[in-house]
Amino acid sequence: MKKTCIVTDSVSGISQEEAKELGIRVLAMPFYIDDENYKEGVDLDKETFFRKQAEGAKISTSQPSPSDVTDLWDEVLTEYEEILYMPVSSGLSGSFQTAAALSQDEAYKGRVFVSDHGTIATPLRHVITNCLRAIEEGKSTDAAVTVTYNKTN
Repeated sequence: MKKTCIVTDSVSGISQEEAKELGIRVLAMPFYIDDENYKEGVDLDKETFFRKQAEGAKISTSQPSPSDVTDLWDEVLTEYEEILYMPVSSGLSGSFQTAAALSQDEAYKGRVFVSDHGTIATPLRHVITNCLRAIEEGKSTDAAVTVTYNKTN
């Protein structure tokens, strides 16, 4: 079994294809366009999003449902001992608070570590790649987060 998997959300700007190349997982963030639910990077690409926006569609966002989060965690934990989950910054979404609460459930305690890094998009991508490098170098999850956090602040 592999040691640590980094999991983030699509606010990181990391596509599903890039995630596969990096060996990480990306949880698709939900968008509502004219009251229809889409998942970013799964059934909603940037071109479609911008076209619908230009057409005047009603667009809103939401955080992933708790079951979407734990379903992904459960899947990842069949291959990895632990997860470092790096969702969108707590300053922009309730995703971090939800994940932090979920990580205290008995099934995840001590196996899922939720990091509030305070970033999105390109900065989050940078934090993730630094953390991935630290884990690949054999650093513990706690050490990888500390090293990564110190490099970005």
